Amino acid sequence: MILHYCFLFVALHHAWLGPTVASDGGFLEKYSVIESVEPLGTLAEPALQPPSSQQSLGNAVEPTDYAVRLEAVIAAVESRFYRDPTSDANYVAARQAARQTVANCDDVLQFRDLVNRYLNSLQASHTYYSTPADWEYYHLLAIFEAVPDVQTLLQQQPLVYPSIGVIAQQHNGQWVVADVLPNGAAAKAGLQIGDRLLRVGDQPYAPVAPWWDYTAQPARLEFERQGRPHQVEITAPLQHPAAELLAALQASFHVREIQGCRVGYAHFYSYAGRQYQEALEEAIRNGPLRDAEALIMDLRYGLGGADPSYLNLFNHNVPQLASIDRDGQQTTFPVQWKKPVVMLINETSRSGKEVLAFAAKQHGLATLVGTRTAGAVLAGSPIIIEGQDLLYLAVRDVQVDGQRLEGIGVPPHHEVPADLLDCHGIDRQRERAWEVARQLLEATPVAKPAASK
Repeated sequence: MILHYCFLFVALHHAWLGPTVASDGGFLEKYSVIESVEPLGTLAEPALQPPSSQQSLGNAVEPTDYAVRLEAVIAAVESRFYRDPTSDANYVAARQAARQTVANCDDVLQFRDLVNRYLNSLQASHTYYSTPADWEYYHLLAIFEAVPDVQTLLQQQPLVYPSIGVIAQQHNGQWVVADVLPNGAAAKAGLQIGDRLLRVGDQPYAPVAPWWDYTAQPARLEFERQGRPHQVEITAPLQHPAAELLAALQASFHVREIQGCRVGYAHFYSYAGRQYQEALEEAIRNGPLRDAEALIMDLRYGLGGADPSYLNLFNHNVPQLASIDRDGQQTTFPVQWKKPVVMLINETSRSGKEVLAFAAKQHGLATLVGTRTAGAVLAGSPIIIEGQDLLYLAVRDVQVDGQRLEGIGVPPHHEVPADLLDCHGIDRQRERAWEVARQLLEATPVAKPAASK
């Protein structure tokens, strides 16, 4: 097996990692790799079933099988983690505790939680264990879909999972809607941020597992809003993870007029691939953002990613050429945005998104609104464990212009706390971003956009 790595992390909160540790997405173009490292041999064997199969979810295996899986994880950590953890007393204690309790695991989800408690002792981003029951599992596979070992795992089956189009976080053991994809089933059903998700049919709510039975027929989703019970009928269509988040970005493009100012908006649920940047550039050139006078880039939730060169879009020193035909129609290139930019960030803004926010702030290219980013900037590599599960492991440290952002993050210019549990369906960070964009326009009026083609 050849390992590949990128800056990848999924912005979901899980009980086994604690309330502020989450997963996120990667700092490279989707179908490329930064580097390959040596094979891990028997640590990663081809899958016998595609990850979309439900047959393996929650099935019990012999305790000795889990012990073997745990030793494979430990071997990977101690040979590939970006620093040697074996001299760390907390790590050694966590390893011992995992070995002592692995025999008590009755199913793969218990084992997943045990492994993530052990991995949490490393105190590193880009380091977690996932199974086909997890949202991040499918999105991680999508990032590395062209890698041969992932192709072997998929066995030429389509990479899809059931999705209603919500990003949920766990708070005190309860799933709460953090964001709703604008084109998804949840948006059409009227779900809002702050809704507490309770049950899917006769099963407790979970992001993936209970939805496999409802890809073609509706389920009864029970939820609570401001203390009152609600329910809707909703179907979870099968989605390709990257295609889903690209469609969500495109559906998010719109312009709002605020006191005579036209402010555009784009929500990057993933930036892990050039296709997201190209969608933004096309929206600016000929699409919904063409006539905007300021731009809000929402970098919260979902996956990270983003090549730092994407900031060239906002480089005021790049000349813009205009090509004019005999009828006076004008086409400009390259696409450049020389108008005010606001970047929305919070603790779920991770990895490559943090690098964008950091550089934009350092060079005065954008105004940051929200809360400090996650401080999750390492290079991670996926490792297939025992055929189907995924270990995502930080294998390289990262510096940005000589500075380390891991564990530090990027603070905003305008601090706007948000409380999902008491938001009443209102995204206060986003509302403040609209106002900041308007204020920037009033302070620095921009020329009206020329007709383009």
